[in-house]
Amino acid sequence: MPIVEALGLVLVMIGTSLASGTVAGLLGVGGGTVVVPILEYALRFTDVPPDLRMHVAVATSMATIVPTSIASAFAHDRHRAVDWALVRTWALPLLAGAVGAACFRHGVNRMCSPPSLRLYALSWQSK
Repeated sequence: MPIVEALGLVLVMIGTSLASGTVAGLLGVGGGTVVVPILEYALRFTDVPPDLRMHVAVATSMATIVPTSIASAFAHDRHRAVDWALVRTWALPLLAGAVGAACFRHGVNRMCSPPSLRLYALSWQSK
C-alpha cells in the first residue's frame, strides 16, 4: 500500500476513534456502533476480500475490548473502585459460561444449517 493511501487510512481511523469515543461517551452506546461500519467501509480500499470484510471489522472492534477493559479495570483500581474478591469469585464461572456459550453456539450453527431449518419450518407448518 503506497504511503499516501496508508496515511489516508490512518487519518480515517483516527477520526473514527474520535467519533466512536465521543458517541460512546455522550450516548452510552458501544464504540462498535461507529467503528464497525466505518471499518467495513475502509476495508474496501485494502486487499481484504469482500466476503471477509464484515468479519474483520467486527473482530477488530471486539479485539479492542480486551485492552480497553484491562486499562479501565486498572484505572478504577487506582481509585479503589474494584472489589477484587468479587472478581476472583466470579472469574471462573464467567470463563466457564463464555466457553459454554461458544460451544453451544458452535452446536447451534450445525443445527441451523439450511436442511435443519427447512425441517423446523415444515414441523411448524404441519401443526
